[in-house]
This record gives sequence, C-alpha cells and structure tokens, in this order.
Amino acid sequence: MDMDMNDKDNSGKDIGGEQVVEVVYDSDVADDVGIVNSVDEGEDVGEDVDIDEFGDADTEDEEGANCKFKEGQAMTFVKVRFPGNAKAFPFFIGKRRFSYAQKVVAMSDRGMAIGYISSFPYEEQFNRSMLPVRSIIKPATEKDVIREESYVAKEKEAKGVCGRLVEKLNLNMELTHVEYTQFGKKAVFYFTAPGRVDFRELVKGLVSELKMRIELRQIYIRDRTAALGGIGPCGRQFCCNSFLEKYGHVNIKMAKTQLLTLTQNKLNGVCGQLKCCMQYEDDVYQEKKMKLPEIGLFIKTKIGDIGKVERLHILCEQFDMITDKGKRKRYFCTQYDPSDEANKNPKKLEFHVGFDYIADECGQVIGLDSAINSSSSSSDSYNTSNNSNSNGCGNRCGCNKNTPATTPTSTSTSTSTPTPTSKPTPILTTTPTSTPIPSTTTATAASATVVEKIKTVEVETSSKATDNNRKRRSDYNNRNRDYYRRDNRDNRDNRDNRDNRDNRDNRDNRDNRDNRDNRDNRDNRDNKDNSRNDRDRKR
Repeated sequence: MDMDMNDKDNSGKDIGGEQVVEVVYDSDVADDVGIVNSVDEGEDVGEDVDIDEFGDADTEDEEGANCKFKEGQAMTFVKVRFPGNAKAFPFFIGKRRFSYAQKVVAMSDRGMAIGYISSFPYEEQFNRSMLPVRSIIKPATEKDVIREESYVAKEKEAKGVCGRLVEKLNLNMELTHVEYTQFGKKAVFYFTAPGRVDFRELVKGLVSELKMRIELRQIYIRDRTAALGGIGPCGRQFCCNSFLEKYGHVNIKMAKTQLLTLTQNKLNGVCGQLKCCMQYEDDVYQEKKMKLPEIGLFIKTKIGDIGKVERLHILCEQFDMITDKGKRKRYFCTQYDPSDEANKNPKKLEFHVGFDYIADECGQVIGLDSAINSSSSSSDSYNTSNNSNSNGCGNRCGCNKNTPATTPTSTSTSTSTPTPTSKPTPILTTTPTSTPIPSTTTATAASATVVEKIKTVEVETSSKATDNNRKRRSDYNNRNRDYYRRDNRDNRDNRDNRDNRDNRDNRDNRDNRDNRDNRDNRDNRDNKDNSRNDRDRKR
C-alpha cells in the first residue's frame, strides 16, 4: 500500500478555513489521467472551444499571457450547481445550447461530477480575472445518471465504516456526509470538529478498508446547512443556500444593538448558529443609535429637562426618559446634545429615581415639531433657489415669463436700401410683464397644517388609548366580581350540602344506636325469662 501525501495541498493545511488531507491508496487509482477521457468519442463539445483533460477552456497560460480570448470579447456562460455544494459555478458554453435544469458532466471544485444548470445563458465581457475559464464536458446521459445514483449505497456503507473507526479511535469529530467523486474513484469525507483533529490512524483505517482514494475535509456547520438547503423561520429559502456568497460573521453584539430578545430560539437559525440576517440592518441601527443616548444615562435636554434614559426607539430616533419631577416623557433625538457641558459630566445630574408615582406623558414627542419645521423650511429654500436659477424664472413650471424679450438686431446698416423682392423686417418691442415670484408662505402654512394634523392625531390616539385602557380595566373588574360572586355562591352551596350530610349521618347514627339498645334490652329480658323458667322446672 502506497500512501502519498503532498506537502503543499495534502498535509492538513487550512485551505479556506478547512482542514483538508488527501491520501492516495494506489498510484494507478489516483492517476487523474483518463478521467475526462471517458467522454464518448464523437461527442460534440463545441466548435470554438478546446477542452483539456480537466474541463478548462483552452487557456495555455493561466496567467493570461497566451490566452485564446481577447479582452472585452463577449462570452456566453451558464451557472452549474453540484449536489452538496451551496454555490453555483460559471461555465463557458460558447455556441452550444443547454436547457434550464439539464444535467451535465463538468469539473467541480471537488472533482468530476454530475451537476445541473441553475441559470439561463448570459453574456459577459472577458477580462483576465475570469481565468481559468471552465467549460462543460458533455450533457449527462442516462448511463451517467444511473452510475451516479449507484454511489448512494456505497456512500452509506463508507459512512458506516468511518463512524465505527471514529468511535474506536475516540476522535472528537462528527462525520456529516460522504461523497463519491471522479466517477467513484475518490471518496470525500466531510466532518465538523471544534478544533484540529489528528486523524492519521483514521486515514490508515479507511484506506485499508475501502482501498480507494480518500480525502478528509473539515467544514463548518453553516456550510452543511447551506449545502442541504431548506426553509427558514421567515418562510423563505435559506439565505446561505440562495444568494449569500459569504455567510456568517455574526456576533451577539448585533442582537444587543438591535435590542432583540436574547433567547436561543429567537436568535439561532436552523444550523444552531446566529442568524445571518441580523447583519443586514446592523449598519442602519448603528447609525441611528449614534444619535441617541445610552440606556441608564443621566442627561439634560435642550429644553432643560434632566432625567434618566429608560428606553430607546432606534428606528424612529426617539428615547424615553424619567425626569427629576417624576414624569416619563418621550424626546426626539435632536433634544440630546452630547457636546453640552452638562452631558459631559453625567454624574452631576444623578438623582434618586424611586418615585411613589410616575406620570406617563409619552403621548407627545418633544422636539419632533421643530425637526419637521426645519426640514420643511430647508426643502422650501432649496426648491426656491432651484426654480429661480432655471431660465431666470421663479415659477415652478420653468417658463421664462419674467425674462424680458430681447430686441433683435440686424446685421445690415439702417441706410441700406432693400431690394424689391425683400421686405424690411419690422422691429418688435415688447414690454416685460412682471409676475410676482411666489413666496414660501404657502409652503410654511402647509407645513404648519401638517404639524397641526400630527398633533391632532397624537391627541386622538392618546385619548383613544386611554378610553380603551379604562374600558379594559372595567371589563376586568366586572369579570373578577362575577368570578368572586360565583365562588361565594358555590362555597355556600357546598357548606349547606355538607351540613345536610352531617345531619343525616347524625340521625342515622342515633337511630342505629337506639335499635341496638332495643335489641340488647329484648335479649336481656328473654334471658331473664329463660332463667326463671329453668329454676321453676328444677323445683
């Protein structure tokens, strides 16, 4: 048995975050030459593509020095996805035609395998970064598919053999799945482990048992989940299985920034790790949170209120604060100024928060009106400046009514005599009409109207919420009153029933005692009579 282990690729080096080792059992079996030569003779692989033995298009130098394709040349590609792989790889097809979901034979990152086309043909401009360009070997025949399906039983058997060896050697690793590649000449074992594993004895055992080319590859739990796919808690396909090229890089700090509930069922995905989707909105949350104070900090607002920050509303850029007067209020982010001298020393603003009663006044957001007015005034000034700069007109339509008409000048002198065939051009003079430029009072009035409507809606909402709370409280009290009344009635009935039962039992006991006494008295009287009779008889 010949064991060949390269120093560069097969020595257990971390390649892309994975621990990979490849062991060759036999040089004849491990020889890759002839694997791609299994293509049927006469198979049409395209007129404009030369395929080498590894499925690469004719790129004599991978550096691009003698590349067949020219810079900027239009090339037609399709995406091919292989079973057990979360990514789809581009393959050059040239003038050949393939249908969507068609099974093809191509060289994957794990060896020659059968995959399926997962996209429609698309064109891209060639550049040097696309090298090496790979091409599809051939469409998969029924014979190829049957042979690929026959490997399933062998994969299960190999997984069982590896599992027994792992238990025997007591290795800290978990075998996930096994794949047969290169038309059954190579077995790839995928496993997960918390750290690096010394599996030299395991490799020897696998080689002696299976007698074929063996490769052990360490992956992460996310990789296995991305390869299998599925439906997430949101009801959609896994992000790592559909469109994410780089997944992971999620930490618990993102959940704390977004004020999520720190429970395992809510934060973890199907793979048991933190959900990748938490990083989608993390930038927005961090940007908005920078405008707000920290929870538990004593601050002073611009209107002079001093209090302790109790809660943050990050998306709407608002925060709740308990003031030193025992009131809970809601403020807009503009009310907090970290550069204020009072906010630089928050310890001087501390006070005891243990109030007997706290009035809730969060129905109105302090500072929101000024923010709306400032934004509307800035937008009005921007529109006015743009309109005044367009063709010298202040109107929104962009017309030039305010621009006085220019008097046309003639290139010829006034003393020139016109020819009989030409008529003199009359000089027209027009008086410029002055149209007043609309001021910003209309926009300001509109913004004031909007602010009033917002205030009205807030007041109505708060009053409606108060009415609903009052009604809910009264319904709760009535329900409790009925419940207690029913319990009292039931208790009274139970007490009466118990008293009646006790009385009946006492009466029965008294009757039984009387009957027993009567019987005893009768027996005694009979005995006395019998004794008297016996005495008389003896006489």
